[in-house]
Amino acid sequence: MPRCLNCGNTNRFVSSQIVSSRRHHEPHGLAGQFSDHGSIVHLENNNASLELFNEAWQTPEKYFDTCHNCGSQNLLW
Repeated sequence: MPRCLNCGNTNRFVSSQIVSSRRHHEPHGLAGQFSDHGSIVHLENNNASLELFNEAWQTPEKYFDTCHNCGSQNLLW
């Protein structure tokens, strides 16, 4: 389960690797919401290809590297 070591967030993370196509409304190209058990509950896709989207669903630790709450990249997986 991902956890932000800065603010303690365990729920919502984004990928710094994917730039949003709607930069002014949604600054992140891929955002994930995680359950209390660490599995992905929901993904928001604003610019990732279908292949990348599916890969992020299967291996979230490879993509979700930024806390949605505070912007820290100091995460524990």
